[in-house]
Amino acid sequence: MIIFFLLSYSVLFDFTKDEDAGNADWVVDRNMPVPYPSDPEKESDWDGALSAWGVHLRKEGWDVKILPPGSRITYGTYSTTDLKYFDLFVIPEPQLQLSYDEIESVYNFVRDGGGLIMIANHSGSDRNHSNMDSPMVFNLMGIKDSFGLYFSSYGDNYNNITKVSGYIPDHTHPMIDNMGGRIQEISFHGGTTIKYYQYLNPEAKPVILYKNGYAMVAVSKFGKGKVIAIGDSSPADDGTGDPHDRLYNGWGEVSDSILFINASYYAVQNNGIERRTKRRRETELNKIYRVFDITGRFMGTIKYKDITLLHSGIYILKDRENHFYKKVVILK
Repeated sequence: MIIFFLLSYSVLFDFTKDEDAGNADWVVDRNMPVPYPSDPEKESDWDGALSAWGVHLRKEGWDVKILPPGSRITYGTYSTTDLKYFDLFVIPEPQLQLSYDEIESVYNFVRDGGGLIMIANHSGSDRNHSNMDSPMVFNLMGIKDSFGLYFSSYGDNYNNITKVSGYIPDHTHPMIDNMGGRIQEISFHGGTTIKYYQYLNPEAKPVILYKNGYAMVAVSKFGKGKVIAIGDSSPADDGTGDPHDRLYNGWGEVSDSILFINASYYAVQNNGIERRTKRRRETELNKIYRVFDITGRFMGTIKYKDITLLHSGIYILKDRENHFYKKVVILK
């Protein structure tokens, strides 16, 4: 008997750092922490400028959640939005500084195999008038010394750029060619560049360049985990969300949507597998799921550890809250 589990990943989008200040609306959905409906059919089923990104991942089996305002970024607690329950953490253009404990949580999460995507904007993009913009927030986390990455900020070169770039130093990099497709070009509308310091972290590398020494997208590694830095939020903007904000459909430009899908998969591939497998083994063997066949017909309930009792076929498992969990292929 052969059982194939189509691996589902889990992602948490931060929404605790005023990510909707001013004309921003960097949220997957207004229903938090679990977007609604749980199985969206189209982008407009979720409400936010990042809904296209979230819906795409959800339809591919990802568990998508949002860290609501007023929450803390934690790692190792019993909160259902604790980073230990996720494979990927996305911080989209934060306007408030992370506390020391939150920074420590992020670093420990990445060190143990978690993926981190940091999305910044141009220098001076202080949307909530806190004297803090996203390049400053990320740089104050100490990412230069640890990740070898630095977002160009006040007084630095190329901290406010508008450019379509296909300057790709390595076309074989899995950020360029992955589950979302192959990136040809990406478009910035007032973003910042990223400096990469390989003498501080040899894994710090450019993925898409503005010019030599200045990346629009860069990656690094820290411990068992991966880090992705993107210098502009506009490529993730799907043009929907709060009608009072001026939003633009950067998601539909050139290869912008491919960038974020590839980044999501690259951030979690081949790292954190032991952590994720151990967590599932400990918490899910006795969990009861509702079983549906591939046409959506309800087949009954079963404990996770007993799925080997099912006949050959493709099944969809959902928990009691009817959230999509994963697809299972059984061949006997």
